[in-house]
Amino acid sequence: MKKSILSIVLPMFLLVAFHAQAASYSYYVPYYSSLAIEGQTYWTGIALRNASIVSSAVVDTFVYDRNGTQILMETKRLQPNGQDAFVAGSGLLKEGWILVESTQPLTGVCFVAKNEDPAFMFNINLIRELSGLLHLPHIAQDDTWDTMIMVCNPNDESVDITFTAIRDDGTFFTPVQRPLSGRCSAKYALTEFIQGEALSRGSMNIEADRGIAATALYSNLKTGTGNSYAGISAVEPVVDIDGLWEAHLTSPALQYSSKFEVHQAGNKVLIVGYASDLTYGVGIGTLKGSALEAEANGRQHGTYYAIHVSGTFNGSSATGTFTISYNCGQTLTWTAEKIE
Repeated sequence: MKKSILSIVLPMFLLVAFHAQAASYSYYVPYYSSLAIEGQTYWTGIALRNASIVSSAVVDTFVYDRNGTQILMETKRLQPNGQDAFVAGSGLLKEGWILVESTQPLTGVCFVAKNEDPAFMFNINLIRELSGLLHLPHIAQDDTWDTMIMVCNPNDESVDITFTAIRDDGTFFTPVQRPLSGRCSAKYALTEFIQGEALSRGSMNIEADRGIAATALYSNLKTGTGNSYAGISAVEPVVDIDGLWEAHLTSPALQYSSKFEVHQAGNKVLIVGYASDLTYGVGIGTLKGSALEAEANGRQHGTYYAIHVSGTFNGSSATGTFTISYNCGQTLTWTAEKIE
């Protein structure tokens, strides 16, 4: 009986939960400023394009301060293919972040700038997906360069965020954890994460127990002669797992294996698992970096079993656990190898 249950769930252990498309589209800008400091006035502009070619978009823009209080709500209507650009929350004298909600898909960009000498502007991409793993592909902190990291937590619950700076040779600084309350935002100087070391080039991992959004400001204005003031997007890494895999149960120690196919488009995946005894299943979902957390169903002869999966992919191999609803939620450990 035990082998029969395993044959039900093993081909399905990598099914990713399907997330139904919501009625509206949400986008995030991790940093907003309308501060006035020593005669220097900052402003934040946002440009939005309706990606629909047939339907108008009703767009709500919400500005939150750093403490999670909504300080502005503004509604725009964009015609099919239409665009608008506007200053969000001018004169509010606050820092924070922006949430954009739309009835149609959007593309867009945000600008943070000031007009007084030295005048400058940097851009922040409109972020569609929150992620628990982000990469900043470039950071630096030395006599010439400064890096400031901005993060927002759009969730209602607080998150623990781990910042890990990485030298250009791939060695890691000591990870540093910071809590961030729900609906709040924060900015951190890179000096907080490199333990007093000068860093002329490197990168950073930003990890959280819930999805967040982040960006960075990269500048050399402190030299007095520099004029660089650039936004660096924090991006979700994509692991290539497309292909045919063979999975092996390692605990309990039963000799059993099965195959599953992964069809991947970016971080979106379609998983098809199968075995010789009418066991099968299909799942759709999202891979977060190299880590997989999924809910799925296995089926054999018309009987369904709920499965929770946790796993990590590393090149051509993978390892993890899955828990099945049958037999009091037994947890099983698996490994897998890419065979095609």
